[in-house]
Formats: sequence, C-alpha cells, structure tokens
Amino acid sequence: MPTDEVSAVPLSGRYLILVTVFLALAGPGGAETRQEGVIAPGDISAEQGHCYTARVNAPCPPDTAAASTASYLRLYEDNTELGPPHAVHQAIRDNGGGLFSHWWGGRPDEYQGQATLYFSTSDNSDPRTNGRTYRWAIVLDDNGKPVPSRVGEPAPTPCRLAAIPDAPLTRDRHTTLLASFDAPDSNDAEYARVEPREVGVGSIAQAPGRFGDGVAVEGASGAVMYPGLDNYNPRMGTVEFWAQARGNEPLWQDHKEHWLLVLYPERAGTSGRDGMSPYFVALRKTPQNELELRLVNQSLAPYSAGVGLRDAKGWSVRVPADSLSPDAWHHIAISWDLRGKAALWLLVDGVGVTATAALPAGSPAPNPGIFVVFGGLWGLPGDDVATSNCNLDDLRVQDVTIEQRLEGAAAGAEPELDQARLMQEEDLARAMLDRLIALQSHGGWGAGYNWPTYTPTGWSLVGRGVDMWFSHSAFAAQALVRGWLLWGDDRYLDAAIEAADMFCETQMPNGSWTYHYTYTRGRFQPFAHSAYIAQAMQSNQIRFLCLMYRLLGYERYGEAIRKSGDWMVSIQFPSGAWGWEAYPFDQQGPYGHPALNDAVTPQAMSDLFVIWCATGDRKYLDPILKGAQWIIDCQAPAPTFGWADQYDEQNNFIWMRNFEPPAVSMQAISAALSGLTLAYDLTGDDKYLEPLRKVLTWMDTVPEDQRGWLWYDPATNVPVVAYYNKMLPVTDPEAIRDIIPRLDAHYGTKFPWMAEPIRNALQAREQGPVYPDARGLRPRASFGDAPGVDHALSVFQADHYKSQREQLAAWAAGRPLSGIIGGSADYGRTFEIGNAISYCEALLGDIEMARVALGDMPMERIPRYARGGSRNWVYMDPPRDFYATPLQEATDAQ
Repeated sequence: MPTDEVSAVPLSGRYLILVTVFLALAGPGGAETRQEGVIAPGDISAEQGHCYTARVNAPCPPDTAAASTASYLRLYEDNTELGPPHAVHQAIRDNGGGLFSHWWGGRPDEYQGQATLYFSTSDNSDPRTNGRTYRWAIVLDDNGKPVPSRVGEPAPTPCRLAAIPDAPLTRDRHTTLLASFDAPDSNDAEYARVEPREVGVGSIAQAPGRFGDGVAVEGASGAVMYPGLDNYNPRMGTVEFWAQARGNEPLWQDHKEHWLLVLYPERAGTSGRDGMSPYFVALRKTPQNELELRLVNQSLAPYSAGVGLRDAKGWSVRVPADSLSPDAWHHIAISWDLRGKAALWLLVDGVGVTATAALPAGSPAPNPGIFVVFGGLWGLPGDDVATSNCNLDDLRVQDVTIEQRLEGAAAGAEPELDQARLMQEEDLARAMLDRLIALQSHGGWGAGYNWPTYTPTGWSLVGRGVDMWFSHSAFAAQALVRGWLLWGDDRYLDAAIEAADMFCETQMPNGSWTYHYTYTRGRFQPFAHSAYIAQAMQSNQIRFLCLMYRLLGYERYGEAIRKSGDWMVSIQFPSGAWGWEAYPFDQQGPYGHPALNDAVTPQAMSDLFVIWCATGDRKYLDPILKGAQWIIDCQAPAPTFGWADQYDEQNNFIWMRNFEPPAVSMQAISAALSGLTLAYDLTGDDKYLEPLRKVLTWMDTVPEDQRGWLWYDPATNVPVVAYYNKMLPVTDPEAIRDIIPRLDAHYGTKFPWMAEPIRNALQAREQGPVYPDARGLRPRASFGDAPGVDHALSVFQADHYKSQREQLAAWAAGRPLSGIIGGSADYGRTFEIGNAISYCEALLGDIEMARVALGDMPMERIPRYARGGSRNWVYMDPPRDFYATPLQEATDAQ
C-alpha cells in the first residue's frame, strides 16, 4: 500500500449526486432534447450478411473516412437502443447484433445532408418483415451539445477512495515516476524507472502548486513530457495529480475540450503487430464539462493525436466536472488494468466511477510507452486541441491499479518487510541491467571492459566482438530475462532477444560455437575454426536459447538448440565419453581423447539434459546414461579408485598437454561426481553411486598433509606435478624449484579435497534421488512440498546479500570496490562484468522473494530449482519437476 500521509474523504453527498446525475444522463431521458425519424420498412434494403441499409436525412454529421466517429446519431429498435455505433461495415455483415454505422463515403464537398445507415437488428432478423419499428434519434443536452450513444461502453458504477492524500506524494515500491515540480527552473522528476528528465515544450516551471511550487503549460499545444519507456506500465497502473483551474474562464465550466494527460504508446501510428498493439490511456475535460478517461486501441497519426483520440472508438468512463470549484485544488486519479479485461477507474477528489469491458479474446498486449504527456496535447491549426489551462502539481505514476485504495477494498495486512531496502535493491539491480544494455554490442558482450571507459578488452583482446569462452553474453542476457519477468519492461526482453538472435547468427553449420567472434565489416567473424565442449563453451548458449525457446516459442531458437544437440550426440564416443580437444568444424563423429578434463563429459551430459527439458526429444536423453556408464567403466582400480583427466579409447590414463599427467585428478573426481549424481537422480539406480563410495574409501586413507593437491600417482598414491611430460612427486626438489611455481602462475597445482563433497552427496541421497531445490538439495519424493510465502519472507528478512548490495551501491556511486574493479598488466584496470552480473543476480533473487512476500507476484512464478547464472534456464517452466523423465520410468519398471 502507498505510504503517503492521507486524510479521510469528506462525506459530503455532492459527489455522489454528481455521479448519479451522470449515470442518468448516460441513458435515454434526462435533461435533453430529441429529434427523431422513423425508417419505413420499404426504405430498407438488404446489403450483405446481417447488414441492411437505409438513407437517412438527420441533422447530424455522418462518419467518414477522415472522421470515423463524427456521428452522434442513435438507432432504436422499438424502445431498445441498438449499437455500438461506428461499427466497421464488415463487422455488421459478419456479426450483426445491433451494430450500425451512419456513413458518408463520398467527397466531403458533395455531402447534401443525406447519408447511408448501415445497420443490423438485435437478433439478426430481417427489419423489413420482423414487425418492429426502427427509428433514429439526435439527442442534445440542455446546452445544445450532442449526447452520443453509450451503447457498448462499459457500464459505470460509483467508487470512492478510502482516503485522499493531504501531503506531497512520495515514492513507494510501485512508483514508476514521481514529479513534485518544486524546482524553480526544472520540471524533471525526482524519480523515474528509466529517465527522469522532462522533454516537453511550453511548460512553465514556476507556477502555484498544491504543495510548494507546481507547473503549468502555455501555448496551444504545449505539454510536460517524460519519456515513457518503463516510466509507466502499459498493462496496468495508476496516475494521480492535483489540478487547479487557471485563467478568467475556468476549464471546469467553459464547455471546451482540454487535455490533461495522455499515456502515449510506441508505434502509435502503426497497427498491431508482433503480439502488441497501440493502447492510449487519455484524460480530457470534454465540451460537455465532463472529465473523460478513454482507453483507445487504435493506430493514430502523431500530428493529429488530439483529433484522433477525440474521435477514436474505445472504452470510456466519465464524471461531471461543472460543479468543481474554480479556485480549489482538485485531486484527480485514473487507473487501468488490461490484464484480460479493460478495467478503468476515474476519481475526482476521491469520488468517481469504475467500469469493466471485456477485451476481445486474444487481444494483443499493449505496446510499451513512449511518452507520459501531462497538462496538454498537440494538434494542427484548426484542430481546437487545447492544453489543460491548469496549475498542476505532484504527478505520480504507479504500476498497480487503485483498487486496494478504494473504500470497501479487502484490507490485506502486508508483512513487516524493509521496503526501503527493497527499493534500493531494485534501483541497484535495474541500474546494472541498464548498464548491461548500454554495453551490449550487436547482441553480445565482451570478455572484459576497461574502467572507467567501459571499452572492450580482455582475453585475447578480441575487441569489438563476443566471447563464448566466458559466460558473459549468456549470463547477462539471462539476467535481463529475469528483469523482464519481474517488472515486465520490454527493453529487457528486447535486449535478451538480440542476444538470442546473435547466438543463432554465430552458430556454426555443424551446430557448435567457437570461443571468440570479432565483429567487423558488418558481421561476426569466428576467431577459430574449431569448437570446445569444455568450460561450458557450448552450455551457456544452449541454456539461454532453451529458456528463450520455451518462454517465447520462437522456432528459430528451437532449431538452434536441436542443431546443437544433434552435433553433441554425433560426437559422443561409442564408449559414452566426449573429447576434450577442440573439434574442427569439418570433423565428423568423435574427435580427440575421451576426457573428464574441465568436466567435459559431464558437461555434455548436462547440456543434453537441458535440451531434452526444452524439446522433450528422447534422443537427447539416452546419451546421458551412456556417458555415466563410461565414467563407471573408466574408474581406476584399487588402490585409488580415482579418475584421470584424459584417457585413450581403451580407458587407459594418458598424457594430454605436457603438464597434464596420466594421474588421478581431483578435478576429474569432481567431474565424475557431477556426472554420476546426475544419472542417479534421473534414474534412482544405485550403480551410479557405488563408484563414489569406492573412491571415498581411498581418499579417507590419504594422510592429512598430502591432501589438497590436484594430481596423485595412481601407483604410489602420492601427490605429483608435471611439466614437459615429466611427472614428479611434489616433494621433489626440481618440482619445488621449477615446476610448481611455473604451474601455479598459469594452471594451478591445488584443488579442493573432494572427500567431503562426495560424503555429503552420498548422505543427501540415502533416501533416494534428490533435486537441486532453491532451498538446497531435497529428496525428489518431497517435490510436492513447495515453499510458501513465509519462506519467501524469511529469505528476504535474512538479508543474505548485503555484500552484493554494497558492491553495487559503491559502483552506482562511482566508487566501485575491488569486486567489480580488477585489472592486470595485460588489460589495465577492468570492469569485472562477470562479478557485476553475479551481484545483480543475487539482488534479483532477493527482490523476487520480497515481491512474493508482499503479494505482488505468486510463488508459482519462482522456479522450484536453484537459479542464478547457468541455472536460470529453469525459468522456462518454474513449477516443473524436470527430473521426472522416461529414464526414471524405465528404472521403476525394471
């Protein structure tokens, strides 16, 4: 709920009476004059389908191609008003049901007062023979102004705010734009999701305000304007502000049109496409002295927006304005909800109306916003488009409807939660996502960037290009997807789509990616002519494209992941392993030596698992167990029971590079652990755990002072190092003097001791297979035990990510800490983009938990599996048990 100080709405009946009067005027009768004409059956002709025509001579302008809603003629069947009016003629023919159009299709200078009525009956019967009387009517109010038909418009009901603000509006977690207009020489907003600077023409920064200073607009077509992209949510929101009439003739009673607010969409002059359509949310004071909130879904030319919005078809609600005090400040609030329905709210001084009109089934989503236009609108000379002629103050835009602030709304107590911290984390996460968008080049990101210039650098000095050796392109794009899922900001999704398309473009014909691409001469040039599986150089693209394929359904992404999966299956050794060496692009089938080095075989197994999760194609699932069987088969015998980094095709330990010896490798044991536990969790077959028990028995016999090295001699069990194909114990003087310092400067000689990870993995599976829940490893049998809102609240309250928040706060302040700033003699000072993404991801996870705890999003939208970095692919189907595969079913059947 908003945190503003508020006062109770006065209980004066004046506004309730105004609403009642408005509702009376919305139908036949009331303070009005009428002119009618009967349509004789003999004057009616059948046109097409359900459509009939008749010539009418009514004192009312008809609809034309230039003014499609000019007519205010009403049509009656006996005493029932038909409509909606202004219908498309083909819709009358196809649907009927009372649709009609008062139309002149000739040249304007030839119009002589007689137009054609295209109409249908209420039940699609023939009006010439059904025995009913059809008549048209022109209705004028007591000021002689036309009262148009309201048929088809939403039926309004009264509503009232529980309280209206009596202090300056403040930012809350739903605020997307906040402007107090207190600066003497600027109308810039205090806060905006993206861009706070005001860009309008004709605004007066020094004007009286409701609280301090305000703003006014002068000229025929001036406005206060803010860039709208992400500064308002086109799907739902609330805008509120204060207005005071200005000038000798107050706008509330002047029988003229004045524009107060327009939320203006991108591609406003283009018809709906790519699943989106232009929706305008517009507030004006009408010539009938009503405040009218209109929702218009129609393409409109920008130069004639005022006339277009005035005449366009759409949904609207109104409240009378002519009783508003000319001198007083009035609180005005509008709200909209387009999530499956067109719900509108319009309130003045806390009292107003609301209405709902169902959008047609399958209606496209609204385009993003391009402007928040406040206090006026533009038009051509002669269009009579006028500004608000008001002093205005305290504009606030939110991404939530006003429903919970209404009188009678169910009071939902929000949990005790540090919302100031939540807003700080959102600001910091969004600032980093915005920086990632700024750094994106041709869809991707580089291996590194200099500080403070953000110029590309790092790892082979690729320069202008993308780097698959590091995960930055995929991880940055996946973080942007999480931002889109959280806030719905389309620019985050668009940037992610650019990245996905870049991955499709850079994919080689065989389905793989090489490790660097330089962008030059207008296209990406591969840095090499081979591809690694090792070090996740295929995995990151695969996971991201799987996510995008399932979220968006774009078949080009499905084709890319299948192409990659087919290549990966084709290069698997008959034994089940994959090779570590770089695969030449023209290579067919397996290549190099079977390996666990850099976790290459388990990595391929995991990649194929994710591809199966996205496609459901069994051919990507079966090779996983084939790879796990190879890990079992290549395990060393007693006494070590360990694994080597690489093998020949008879599963013998071999040298690879001259510093990678034929020895038991802690890195290989770690890789074997990941591959075997994946196979066990998919099948429940204990044979995949037995090799881990064997190697653990050896590791527990190794003396403490010999633990922590990378390699061990399989014959003697002592730790060793190697160089130039020479393997020596780590205690050898030559090893101490020459080999260890050289390796430590390039490759490393130490590795975490794997006994405890293996022991923990086995203990976690004592009751059967597990899955990587966001709360830690949990039995797959308990998958139905989903975390609830209380869990989300406890996670946020625990404040696990204080250090990441401090890192991003220091960076945002221009004083980054060593986590985000690094450097070397080779590359100079660097912005560590990988660390920056990981800090941002941590805050995104925290924000998700807070939003769930506050009721802003359901827990079901948060993946059950661990997420972040390479695990973000689980957002493609948050509640799914991905481990429920045919492999489990086959094991159960045995």
